[in-house]
Amino acid sequence: MLIILGLILISLIVIVGGDRGVVSLIALVGNLLLLSFAIWLMAAGVPVLFVTVGAGIVISCITLFYQNGTNVKTWSAFISVAITMLVLFFVIYVVIWSTEAGGLNEIQSVDLNISMRNVMVSVILLSTLGAILDMALTVTTSVYEVKNHKSEMKFTELVESGMKIGREVIGTTVNTLLFAYLGESLLLF
Repeated sequence: MLIILGLILISLIVIVGGDRGVVSLIALVGNLLLLSFAIWLMAAGVPVLFVTVGAGIVISCITLFYQNGTNVKTWSAFISVAITMLVLFFVIYVVIWSTEAGGLNEIQSVDLNISMRNVMVSVILLSTLGAILDMALTVTTSVYEVKNHKSEMKFTELVESGMKIGREVIGTTVNTLLFAYLGESLLLF
């Protein structure tokens, strides 16, 4: 039944999305392959945080540049994502290490030679990456459209418009992250 639902979803994405839908599916498959490779690298002993940063950069490039082309909007979104992820990396890392959070005890009992705290940081960063990519592209596209229709606007006015758009969208983005986490961890709760 799950396979049938998956095929229906893929068909609808192609029918409704057209060329953009196909490109989105190709990007999704590329991102899934990349995540699989990243997990393999972590299991092989490559430092978790190094793999996470590398995977985050490549996923951002696939999601932004492959799907939307190379233009001012995607470069702005990419720079925004890079800055946001850098700030989040340090905040998340400090919180995880200061609270001594480290994942599930069953996993820690097996000697994997992998820091579960680093894995926890990686999970949180990669979990937020999709929402951050979505938010960055939403805001940069909106500001770009405003600039196209009102070319006389000053830079400070554009920044102010971008901040207002971001404030409006942030509520639903936070809810998306919350419900994604709760849905994934419902059994644990």
